[in-house]
Parts: sequence; C-alpha cells; structure tokens
Amino acid sequence: MRCSRAFTRRASPARCSEACAAIAARSSTPRSSASARKAAACSCTSCRRAGIGLGNKVAAYQLQDEGKDTVEANEALGFEADLRSYDIAAGILQDLGVASVRLMTNNPEKIAGLEKAGMKVSAKESHWVGSTEHSAGYLSTKKAKLGHLS
Repeated sequence: MRCSRAFTRRASPARCSEACAAIAARSSTPRSSASARKAAACSCTSCRRAGIGLGNKVAAYQLQDEGKDTVEANEALGFEADLRSYDIAAGILQDLGVASVRLMTNNPEKIAGLEKAGMKVSAKESHWVGSTEHSAGYLSTKKAKLGHLS
C-alpha cells in the first residue's frame, strides 16, 4: 500500500506522514522496524527513508557533471555515501519463504546488509561490466571509496 500521488500533492508533509504511519501500522510485520515499515508503505518525498530521493539524485548528477565523484556528490548534499537499507528486501524475501539467496553483486555492503537483516547469503556471484569512457571514473570510485569488488 502506498500514498496516492494525488494525496501527497494535496496534503501537507505532516498529514501525509500521519497517513503513512497508519498504513504502516496496519501492514506491520514483527521482523521490520517502524521506520522500515513506514518507508515500505510510502514513496512520497517527505517519508522516504531508504535513499536520497529522485530530486536529490538529479542534484547529485549535476554535481558529478561539475567534477565531483558519486561519493563526493552525495556528501556535498549532506548524505552518506550510500544510504541504502536492505531490511525491506530481506523482509519481503522472508515473507515469501526464502531462506537464503545467491546474490549477484560486487558490493560487500549489500551482502552485509542482507545478512544483518536476517537473510542468509549462501553465495556471491561477482559480475563484471566493461568500463567505457563514461563509466570508468564511476566504477573506479565505487571500488576505491566503497569497497566494491572487481
């Protein structure tokens, strides 16, 4: 369940947050924190907890166009390098009866995040994407600053 876009445009952020909290309370699971349930229940800007949001992502891209790398851009906007939380994903998998996953990622934080949220990662499959003149800096930053593998 999510707030309708029409509701979030008409309502104040406080009103939307109240509605989202009510939705989250009705759909709560014992494995999720209150803030994770709220984030899962609502995608409106005032309630986003999982990331920096689309508007800020566009601002981060602008900063990258001006010479900052992906980590510097997020930090310049006042965010941590990576705000992702894997609690919701782990909760969905657990609700579906999934006991473990074989994860395709180069991000060790993704593995740690899923395991911290209670999802067993039985195997990690690295994947490789060739770099181009446009992606070389981004991939290099991910490896050097965020510990990504390959």
